[in-house]
Amino acid sequence: KVNCEYLGFNYAKTYGFGFMPLRIAHVYGYWPGEMGRGIVVSQMVRACIMQDGLEVDEQLAEWAHYIDLAEEHFVAAYSQKIKLGAFNAGSGKIHSLNDVVTVLKRYFKTVKIKVSSEAKTSRSTPSDMSKAKEMLGFAPKYDLNRAVRELIEIWKRNLGKI
Repeated sequence: KVNCEYLGFNYAKTYGFGFMPLRIAHVYGYWPGEMGRGIVVSQMVRACIMQDGLEVDEQLAEWAHYIDLAEEHFVAAYSQKIKLGAFNAGSGKIHSLNDVVTVLKRYFKTVKIKVSSEAKTSRSTPSDMSKAKEMLGFAPKYDLNRAVRELIEIWKRNLGKI
């Protein structure tokens, strides 16, 4: 990934165009199909709505909401003052799937989700989002609670549970 950034920067400097790669964390949110491991948060919400049991492998990761990522991409693409620079695109926080269960328990009386005790860790430190805030004026808007609440609303609407 870093080599691709360097290659992009070299081309940008040589040929005089802007280049701003975004270093994207694990994406989560609502989407109807399969999409990597980020789909697990959405599956957990759906299981609660359907009152189904679900077993998931614990994951410690920096989760980035898809709407936040879309906004950061837009801001970076249309930035008038920044032409070169790499930016982190994440939430700036590490969460586990047990954290998701904790949030789900605020909204559901019964949560039948079992999270394995052995954690798969993608990173132990969150991305520093200060550069994106200072230079692009971007800060993530979706924390875990807001994202889960939105997923509940979307799944209920799509499953006819509203």
